Formats: sequence, structure tokens, C-alpha cells
Amino acid sequence: MTARLLEDPQERASARFWRAEALDVLEAGPDRAPSVWEEAGIDGVGGAEWAHIALPAQRRIASEVMQELLRRAGVSSFPIEQVQVEPAPHDAEGLAWRTRVRYAVDEEGRVGMRGWRSHEVRPVGDDPLSAQAIRDLRLGDWIAPEGTEAIDAVAPSAGPASVVLIGRDLDPNSVEIPDSWGDADVAVRTSRGLVTLRGDGTVHERVGERLFTVSATGFWQSHRRAADLLTEVVQASLGAPAGAAPGTCTAESGSSPPSPHSRWVPRAPWSRSRATAAPPSSQRRTSRICRRSPRPPRTSRTGSGHAAAGSTPWCSIRPAAVRVSS
Repeated sequence: MTARLLEDPQERASARFWRAEALDVLEAGPDRAPSVWEEAGIDGVGGAEWAHIALPAQRRIASEVMQELLRRAGVSSFPIEQVQVEPAPHDAEGLAWRTRVRYAVDEEGRVGMRGWRSHEVRPVGDDPLSAQAIRDLRLGDWIAPEGTEAIDAVAPSAGPASVVLIGRDLDPNSVEIPDSWGDADVAVRTSRGLVTLRGDGTVHERVGERLFTVSATGFWQSHRRAADLLTEVVQASLGAPAGAAPGTCTAESGSSPPSPHSRWVPRAPWSRSRATAAPPSSQRRTSRICRRSPRPPRTSRTGSGHAAAGSTPWCSIRPAAVRVSS
């Protein structure tokens, strides 16, 4: 292939390695495929460096990366070669999976994404990795008002999409909601806090039979199936009965068992662990949201919760949500 160096020529002599970008492929390898995202090519947006790799090869490479990380971490409780990256159920194309997207905005108000290793805002085109509800907003065709620095677009599993305009000095009164946004909730986040223009600044996520209320700018797994799959895997590992309420176990890699002095908020396995990890304003908002979220019915338990999750010693099990038989 023909490629060009991306590093500063003056730094090449002392560099440990050089980065380059392919300009022309003379002979394609067996894993090369037509890019699924034209705007992610040469001089395009970042975040889609594998768009030209066939999907099976992407998963094979991701599996190799994961296996190498586990080897370096000294994991020996199971055969590393059995770790494989697999598609989510019914995910044949690997597209339209991202339910959280942050777009950049340039000085002219044009909405896009930054280029790879660049601050330049570039058009996103059809953005095939984003969920259809986000693509339907057509943010790339919209000119943002002065003072807009970024835009968060959210496609929750329950309820309308959400658009949050972000700008320290953005005037909420300057925002005109376009028709293409339909019934999407709209809010503005400035240095003074969140101002809602439509909706209450939250989104709803359904996992199994549970409905979670999350801040529109709060943390949630971005893949549309991640929360469901994580719940299923945790329940299967703990031997939970089919249909058990999600959120019964909160596990985080590398974390320690909770201290009795820690302030915990109701959460699912994929949510943030503590309100204290967020700024004070976010803590207050998280607490308000959690108070509104339904809590599971209290149940008794026998035996030791940590013993039931013996293979995951970092797993913290809430008595109010897990029943462990002796």
C-alpha cells in the first residue's frame, strides 16, 4: 500500500514508532472489506479505524487483544484461549448499535466529529454505527447556536430520544428545536447547570422487566444490548433463576468489597458504583433520580452472599435483591 506519515517530521528521528495513514491499497488482504462508513476514511472522522475490516476479522482481532490483556494480567482461572468476542444476539451486521454519541461543534456551528488525532470537526454523513433514533435526528444537517461546544445524543431503550446541547456560555433561549428532532427531549447544559427545554433531563432504560431512570448525560453502556447481556451473564454465573430481577449483583473489575461507611446508591451492574465519584451537583441529581426509581421487594436470605459468588470475590450482593439458598 501507499501511506503517508502523520508525525511531525522534526520528531521522526527520536520517535519510538511512526504513525501512518493508508492512501492507496495496491493489493487487498483477505480481511479487507469496503468501508461501512465513507466519512471515516482518509481525512475523515475518528473512532472507526476498523471500518475497512471484515466483521469476522474484527471480532478475531478483538479476541486476540482481550486474550493478550488477560495473559498480561496473569489470569489463570480459566483457559485464556476460550475467551472470544462474539456478536450480540441477532446482530448480523455490527451496525446501529451505539445509543450514546457525543458530537463536536465547530466555530461555525456545524455538527460533526473530530478527525483521528485531530481537533478539526468533520462531517459524519450517515453515521452507520449510531442507533437509528440518533441518525433520525439528522444533527449533521443542523447548525447549532453560538456557544455550543458539543452535543450529546441518546437513544434509550424506552421512551423518546434525547438531545443535550453543551456550552459553558450557551444561551438556552437561543435554541430553536428543528422539526427533524420530532418528540425528542431537549436540554442545555451550561456552566450554571442543566436547563430543560423539553422533558425532564432524564431517559428511561428497560432491562428485562425493570425500568431505570438515568440522567440524559449520565453513564449507561452504549451498546443497545449490553445491559441485557451483562444481566444475563451475571445471573447465569450466580445460578439465579430465569426472570430474576436485574441489578441483583454489582460487580466491578478491580474494586474492593464495599465499606460499611461508603454511601451507595441503587444501581445495576453497569451503572456507576458510588454517587461520591461524581461532582456535587451530579451527586444531588443522581440521588433525586434514584429516589424516584423503584426498588426491588425485600427478601430474606440464608448463607453467605460472597460465598455464592466465590469466583467473583469483588461482587457485592445486596440482601434486598438476592436470595441465596443454603
